[in-house]
Amino acid sequence: MRITAITLGSYGDIMPFMLLGQELIKRGYKYRLASFESLRPKAYEMGLEFSKISGDMDELVGVLLGNSDNTKKAGMNGLEYLISKYPGLYDDLDRAVKDSDVLIYMQFGAIAYHFAQKYGIEVIRSMAFPFENTKCYAAMMDTLTRNSIKCYLLNVMCEKMMAYAVRHTVNDFRKRLGLKSWNIFKSYKKLRGKRILTLYQFDEVLADRDKKWKDNIYLTGNWIKQDKTIKPETEKLLDFIDKHEKVIYVGFGSMNYAHMDELYARVIWIALHEGRSVILPKYEEKMVNERFSASKDKILLAGFTPYEQFFDRLECVIHHGGNGTVHACLRAGVPQLVMVFGADQAFWGGQCYYRGLGPKPVFIKKPIDEAEFREKVTDLMVNDNYKKCSQRLSNKVTSDGLVRAADIIERRFPL
Repeated sequence: MRITAITLGSYGDIMPFMLLGQELIKRGYKYRLASFESLRPKAYEMGLEFSKISGDMDELVGVLLGNSDNTKKAGMNGLEYLISKYPGLYDDLDRAVKDSDVLIYMQFGAIAYHFAQKYGIEVIRSMAFPFENTKCYAAMMDTLTRNSIKCYLLNVMCEKMMAYAVRHTVNDFRKRLGLKSWNIFKSYKKLRGKRILTLYQFDEVLADRDKKWKDNIYLTGNWIKQDKTIKPETEKLLDFIDKHEKVIYVGFGSMNYAHMDELYARVIWIALHEGRSVILPKYEEKMVNERFSASKDKILLAGFTPYEQFFDRLECVIHHGGNGTVHACLRAGVPQLVMVFGADQAFWGGQCYYRGLGPKPVFIKKPIDEAEFREKVTDLMVNDNYKKCSQRLSNKVTSDGLVRAADIIERRFPL
């Protein structure tokens, strides 16, 4: 049986599907990753089949998140722009899915649904944030009162907006597939009259499962594979932490944002003023050399190191609110503050606050009040309640989400 994963997103969005592929291959399945060409080497390194989908990861992230101003070429409206920009996308998807038995796709890969309908292929939905109708919370706007009808209506509206945003391309594809036209009142949650198996890559300790959701919906926990390989770069990082009393990590993943240097600098100034040392990504080396040359002994520029190898030694973490990083902080029992660039990051930042894991998130696209910004960063570092709560909940977070997901798939689609 061949399972094909249709994955369009940031590196952090796509990596869980690559790890899932490795787990399913161990169980005897064939597994293909369909994604951007830049992921081909990593897919082969991990032993996966690969099929190219036209597009560019950095462009997608920039349009939908960091630099988005919601024009015709950015934000939610940018979905149609991106899809229509690459005329080979239809052929890419057609080639990727045709000999598949099951498709698994994330939120930005839902266009594969239409190919599955045409070719009679089974499907699995899987996302890193809740995309169901619920009154419990509104995943795309965390400022609403929870457990309210407003949350429910906003969730419905978000689903319809995403369908509306890509309506032209979807109907062009459906015409080429010989299918009837699609409209926003149709649902991606059923196929051929049956509810679609849905796997959410988050833990109930972070976001409650609505009791009204049907039994086709599972909260598996975060999909991660522990990497215990200690490389020279990792040893350098651990040595830095050992030599400094209070260390924080600041990192915003693959976010594409025009004022990234300034954002990092603001956090570093506050941390140094409060007597902390800082670890941040290597790509900020030029900024550090220009602005913090006198404090370089308290700053470490680090290459990629698996979070599970050092997060539990930190005082706190400031990050972009990606699903994987939120879970990594919680597993390590370390407080966290989310800087929201867009999409589901507001939800995860809100969840961290509501669960007592850190201050309210910072929305970087809004004018930043310097006093409020300093207050939140400082509060993260000095408020012991965040540490206590993080450590208490860390004992409840799921560590085997990847295995859980594979078990569910194996039961539903046995070899």
